[in-house]
Amino acid sequence: MKLKRFLAAGTAMFAVSAIVPTPLMQKCISMVFADEELTYGDFIYRINKGAEYNLETGNYETREYIRVFGLSSSAKGDIVIPDEIEGQKVEAVDFSGLFNGRDDITSVTFPKYLTAADGYYDIPEKCEIKIPEGCENFSVDGNFLMQNNASYYDYSAGKTQKGKSILRALGPLSGEVTVPEGVVKLDDVFRGNYDITAINLPSTVGYIEWYFCENMPALKAINVSENNPTYFSYNGALGKKYVSDDWEWDEEKNDYVRSGERIEKAILAVPEGYEGDFVVEDGVALTISGASFENVSKVTSVKLGKDTIFNCNGFTGCTSLKDIEINGAVYSVSGIEKWRGWSYDNESGQYKEMMKLTALI
Repeated sequence: MKLKRFLAAGTAMFAVSAIVPTPLMQKCISMVFADEELTYGDFIYRINKGAEYNLETGNYETREYIRVFGLSSSAKGDIVIPDEIEGQKVEAVDFSGLFNGRDDITSVTFPKYLTAADGYYDIPEKCEIKIPEGCENFSVDGNFLMQNNASYYDYSAGKTQKGKSILRALGPLSGEVTVPEGVVKLDDVFRGNYDITAINLPSTVGYIEWYFCENMPALKAINVSENNPTYFSYNGALGKKYVSDDWEWDEEKNDYVRSGERIEKAILAVPEGYEGDFVVEDGVALTISGASFENVSKVTSVKLGKDTIFNCNGFTGCTSLKDIEINGAVYSVSGIEKWRGWSYDNESGQYKEMMKLTALI
């Protein structure tokens, strides 16, 4: 299910190859990789240099750190990546270089100063990932490897935030999967999974990537904690809350002024494995948006109440769909727009509801 047309994309996915700044440092603006390959025990590394802007001094400062990217052929079993080499912190690791073609490593312990991890998907599932005490940027929670300071844009707060994000599952996922409380950002870690039937999202999730639940034909329900201020679920579908301004006419200013705000709710994705009838009752104000019904191949009928707004691309891939009943406003569907309004009827002396259909070019 593609959410790309409606999930906010204020920031890109966390770039695992970028240095995570300290409170006094902004984003690293330039990076120079040393040509010389060095060895320390079983590990192959380089000394990297970077220029960072120090908010306290107002100057750019050069700093060095270690990037481990290779492993000797003699290493096997449990490997522990050192925290420091020759007094310099190991802050970056290319796990694809360490694990390329290797199936004889049973566990890997991250360095505690690690801030950038390339190729973490290349760590075999049978290899245990260990996080040392004092590691601030990564953690293991249940069956997930976490990044503790992932960046995302919080639209409710209007600024970039940092928090926990799931980098990868540490084993096969199937059936009902629960995202741990504390996770704030979800990328496409579940995308393409054919065995997950339900996903439970915590109250803390505030950002969900575009392709979060695409190509998941067994997924029947996305359940969101009632305490989540940003996302919600309705009949197993994923929705998002948006804050909109209310306006009223000010006679003194002879203009509209903001009178308050209201919460609007939009359905972003009906799970691809949803079966049977999808019904939104009268009195439930929802906007059916974007590609929310795309590839929901087992839904047999859709009935939307009079308080819904249908602003959807249609029902592409809904191969079992037989009946569609839309009683609310329709703004866009399959090249047709339908505008709802009212006109004054002189004969009855009352306003009457009218519809206007226009073809989109």
